[in-house]
Amino acid sequence: MEVRIKVGGRGAAMDKGPRVGLRILAGLLGLIGLAIGLGGVWLLALGGSAYYLIGGLTVLVSGMLLWRGDARGGWLYAIFLAGTLVWALAEVGLDGWQLTPRLVGPAVFGLAFLLPPVRRALAGRSAMAPPSAAILCLAAVGLAAFLPGPDAVPDRELPLQRVAESGAAGEWPEYGRTLAGQRFSPLEQINRKNVGKLKIAWTYRTGVTLKDASSPLQSTPIMVGNRLYLCTQTNIVIALDPETGKEVWRFDPKVDPAGASGVRTCRGVAH
Repeated sequence: MEVRIKVGGRGAAMDKGPRVGLRILAGLLGLIGLAIGLGGVWLLALGGSAYYLIGGLTVLVSGMLLWRGDARGGWLYAIFLAGTLVWALAEVGLDGWQLTPRLVGPAVFGLAFLLPPVRRALAGRSAMAPPSAAILCLAAVGLAAFLPGPDAVPDRELPLQRVAESGAAGEWPEYGRTLAGQRFSPLEQINRKNVGKLKIAWTYRTGVTLKDASSPLQSTPIMVGNRLYLCTQTNIVIALDPETGKEVWRFDPKVDPAGASGVRTCRGVAH
């Protein structure tokens, strides 16, 4: 005698919930992996790092496995996080600012494996590998945040006063004039009494015209020696005579105005 029991109702709903949650995570990982992988192909063709191609393909395969309910997708994502941590430390060392964009984003998706639907779908321990690797990545960022960066200079070697007084009196060599960003000129010829009498001495047009109104010229010129330097929205660098406003030279890198962004701008140049 054969007895068949049909299981339905609440139990079936419990099975369906974890499966849907896992597939949402799997779909996101698949799309992200595909985007990173395609970008990695282009970067590698330009002579860049192979990490993005390898990492993108790894995340893509991880998402595909998870979509099928295969717990090996979780382990594969954990391996991706561990490899990313090694790559990031090798590339930038214990620099918190540079580790953050490399590790925090992938780690957040690793922590998503702690969500109850995902854990239930992957049956417990299989779901703990990615969060463990993610916590390791975040711990590295947190540790690096308390350590001095590779460019940090002790005060005894570069006093704050020396930093603040960089540049000759009539120059404006930094965005805020000094490395301390004081935006204060020590020149005294123009003061509160006569500043209202100032008139335009000369004007200069860059010759760059963009139909997009959201891309105005927003460059802060700097002055080093006897030259005024600025850049246009399309990254053309221009040197002017500060006395007359006459163009001395320009360098045009031939940037495509269409670009990848709807807003094209160059905030300024550095010396």
